[in-house]
Amino acid sequence: MNLAAIILCVFVTYMIALGPALAMETTDFIDTNRPSFMFSPLVVPRGSIQLESGTQYQRFQHGGDYFDIPETQVRVGLTKRAELQMFVPNFVILQPQHGDPTATGATNIGELGIKYQLPAIKKFQATVIGSMTLPTGSKSTSLPGVQPVFRLPYSYPI
Repeated sequence: MNLAAIILCVFVTYMIALGPALAMETTDFIDTNRPSFMFSPLVVPRGSIQLESGTQYQRFQHGGDYFDIPETQVRVGLTKRAELQMFVPNFVILQPQHGDPTATGATNIGELGIKYQLPAIKKFQATVIGSMTLPTGSKSTSLPGVQPVFRLPYSYPI
């Protein structure tokens, strides 16, 4: 196991040991992130774990296929306004129009970091996400070194 996986296991065990999770009420809405599409400006409730997963398939205009199996994000509620989030490494196959796959393998641990929900201003909701991608994947499907990520998802109902 690599160091990042060990740290994550220790952190999740610590969060579980803090006490029972705060269950959401039946009237509460969950607000999922949409990996590859958009991020929610809301955080998950303190003490809860939310797993979001899916797959991605792309057919390129000039031929070729891209498979991303599965895209999984783990979200852990830390406080009323903060959560830990991370994309679990997934498996990628990039195949040109003719021939063998050009890139196949596991991706990096993606966007391990903190999401902080800012106080609402009337109907405007926003969060700040500071995270990093850790180099744990295969060379053909991952960027080298630590990659910083900063996001500012927001919403305003019309």
